[in-house]
Amino acid sequence: FGHIFYACRMAESSKTVNLALAVLRRVPDAPTPTATALALDLGTSRQAVLRCLRSLEQFDMVHQDGSGWVLGRGVLELAHRATGDLVNALRPTLVDLAATWNETALVALPVGDQAVAADQVMALGRMVRIDYAVGSAYDLTVGAHGRAILAFHPVRDTLAAADPVRAEIRSIRKQGYAVSHDEIGSGVTGVAAPILDADINSLASILLLAPPPLVSRIAELANAIMATASQATRQLATSQLANPPHLDRLRR
Repeated sequence: FGHIFYACRMAESSKTVNLALAVLRRVPDAPTPTATALALDLGTSRQAVLRCLRSLEQFDMVHQDGSGWVLGRGVLELAHRATGDLVNALRPTLVDLAATWNETALVALPVGDQAVAADQVMALGRMVRIDYAVGSAYDLTVGAHGRAILAFHPVRDTLAAADPVRAEIRSIRKQGYAVSHDEIGSGVTGVAAPILDADINSLASILLLAPPPLVSRIAELANAIMATASQATRQLATSQLANPPHLDRLRR
């Protein structure tokens, strides 16, 4: 009987782990990420889902906001570790971009429905520099770096539900870059372009953060950032990082 009891306990633990992972995978994609909605979607009880959410919350994998449950910083930290090779490969590109324009350059990665700042290089020759904290995450509809990713995201039509956002996404796909003004930081303009995989889906975006004096040079900035992103896309296409399986799982 002891062996049977142990086997039952192991089976039950496995079910709990499987449910917790299913909940974690579903949180960023759920239209209404509440415990009740997640339970209905997964075909299980609200109590079981809530227990999983509370356990995940202890490890900072999820937390609650006004709309329900969202991914926590723990997931973002794991995503950053999982995509370390990709980030390292793009580091020289960031260094060159920041040095050329004497501004802050940033790489963002898609994690669920958010764009996460994975790396940045700040301008060295300025007394006042824009510092965008690595690990910061915003919805893909917010900021130039998020919308540059969203425009080439495999499920962009689902993530970009509002008509104004969809119109901007169409514009970004046509012109190849995204622009934001004062969205994440006051007095900051962002110009971003996507880095794409072999299927023309976004792997990341590369962003240049500029103060107001450079706003008049948006076209010049856009050309520079698109050229940089295209070069990064070509470099990744010749490496094993072109379609990293771990990043594909994070995007889904």
